[in-house]
Amino acid sequence: MKVIALAAAWVAACAQLAHAEIVIDRMWSTTYDYSKVQELSDPQIKFVDGQALTASVNVTAAASVKSQQYDAIGIQVQENQLAQLVDTFGGGVTDSVAITLQDFKSKHPKDYDDLLHLLFSQDAEWHAKGGVGLNTVRVPLGACDFGAAPYTYDDTEDGSEDPKLELFTIKKAPKLWQTLHDIVAIHPGLKIISAPWSAPGWMKDGADETQPLFGGNLKEGMEEVYANYLVKAVSEIKQQEKLDIYALSLLNEPQIQKLEYPTMKMSATQAITVGKLVRTALNKQGFEKVKLLTWDHNWDNTEYALQVLNADPTPWDGTAWHGYAGQPSSQKVVHDAYPDKETYFTEYTEVTQYFSEPYKNMKNTARNLLIGSIRYYSRSVVLWNLVLRKDEDGFTTPHLPNVCQNCNAAVLLLPDSTDALAAADPNHTKTVAEAAGDAKKDKRRRRSLWRRADDVKPDTTTQELKPQTGSAVAGGGEKAEAIQAKDVVDAKKTGTNSVYETSLFKRSSDFSVLSHLSTAVRPTGASKEYSKRIGVSSTDEITELGGRLLAQAFRQDGVKPGVSRFSLVLLNQNDHYETDVWENATAVIAFRGQIANVTTLPGLYTLSWEAPTVDTSAAAKTPLPAKADGAAADAKPAS
Repeated sequence: MKVIALAAAWVAACAQLAHAEIVIDRMWSTTYDYSKVQELSDPQIKFVDGQALTASVNVTAAASVKSQQYDAIGIQVQENQLAQLVDTFGGGVTDSVAITLQDFKSKHPKDYDDLLHLLFSQDAEWHAKGGVGLNTVRVPLGACDFGAAPYTYDDTEDGSEDPKLELFTIKKAPKLWQTLHDIVAIHPGLKIISAPWSAPGWMKDGADETQPLFGGNLKEGMEEVYANYLVKAVSEIKQQEKLDIYALSLLNEPQIQKLEYPTMKMSATQAITVGKLVRTALNKQGFEKVKLLTWDHNWDNTEYALQVLNADPTPWDGTAWHGYAGQPSSQKVVHDAYPDKETYFTEYTEVTQYFSEPYKNMKNTARNLLIGSIRYYSRSVVLWNLVLRKDEDGFTTPHLPNVCQNCNAAVLLLPDSTDALAAADPNHTKTVAEAAGDAKKDKRRRRSLWRRADDVKPDTTTQELKPQTGSAVAGGGEKAEAIQAKDVVDAKKTGTNSVYETSLFKRSSDFSVLSHLSTAVRPTGASKEYSKRIGVSSTDEITELGGRLLAQAFRQDGVKPGVSRFSLVLLNQNDHYETDVWENATAVIAFRGQIANVTTLPGLYTLSWEAPTVDTSAAAKTPLPAKADGAAADAKPAS
């Protein structure tokens, strides 16, 4: 009876507002061909009386040309289905990013400052210039695959143990800390998410014989020492660098295989033990607000996170996910088991080769993250490297040998903007003895494990590091190859005289995806809060994330007294499976008993409108309806 009463009250409230004029007054457009790139317009599309579509209406290509009518797809916004806050978005700041940016800073200080403002400034003037207003970075604790050398914060040359962490130092990556200080100066509220890629080699067994940071497992009995290592990292970063860690994972990708960069496996049983130790120590040292996240790996495994949380959920604030395997719906499995725990998406990158940039990369990332991951309760979208250098051969640098040499970044610095850097040059770090300030370098001080440039195998050449050429591109007969810097489409905002122009870097599809999310959720008007996800359905989504038109909807209250702003991200993937047949589609958007028609080319769009605020506090206590048979949770329109 209570549910019926709430539903009746909701219908009555909507009826009172049925005659309020509601107009779509903002629309950001990124078309498949980038003829519009983050272009802001005021379409002035009014919601009018009309029936919501309950099934898509198909129009043949010939009829479409003749009548200028297109496939019509019903999009129903269900604001009474109130879900999670979406308030965390950004990308990775690795050693590679820091090295690249600090070199850019030394050569082009004004352009460097402008770039950081474009990425992180929360000011309206930078939004007008095409800025994305990011608020989050993900920072490795020690080295990862993107850097100049492998290291941790407590390396010993001979593998001898340092259980008291006497050699511990965070000073091996000064360019990383300087970059973070520069960002915080622009956005003091920056959220720093962090994770190590490996424990020090002496804490591990089964690792590479010549480079113990590569592969292996956390030794049995090292759980407490490793927990102390993590807590000491949080503490030293705060004390020495005055930087606050927002969230911490015990280990990046704890079930990853051994690769040619710092990696390590840690069992769920060990994670249970280490997690308790870390949480207790963090709280004891005054870091109660640091969020502790489990898993931090791909969608293809839900058992690890469930095993950890089933043992004892109290140390954990949530679960972190990556998108390299599996499906976004895996997030729902863990969320449904522990709905009071938060969900974060913390890493994904596209590869820029194979002619996927920008449209295909943008489409795939938007589909899996802006639609998929957020649909399944993620409050964050954090991509991988924010800024990399595009070298003369079209590959992204710097990085360790034998790792991804063509991974995308939101911003690609062009060859003339920075210097090329040797893949294994460790000059951005110091030896443990130097970092400890021990001029005598006594026998108790051991040098770190990283390889010097002359230790790299002589047959490791740039040519051999390039990806293998694959099958011929459809219709062209050409082999797949890296995209040259001159051919990268700059995802700058068009249709305005205020857009930031530069010849030193280009903005990629990642930049576009982050920009659309920021546009949809960042505080606007008088509001100080980020947006919450609300229910939305598409009549075209018959299979999970399939169909011509996908949608994600958000609501932000308080933009004006008694007024909310609603944002709708639309992914038009009516591209006939990327066969170069591009067709418009019309979204018939149903909202509060009215409809508005919005016709778009294939691409990514964010549109928004204001409407009188309706109290949905009761609805906030009720989760979005579960989905059946693998279909989207909100895939079917409400009756």
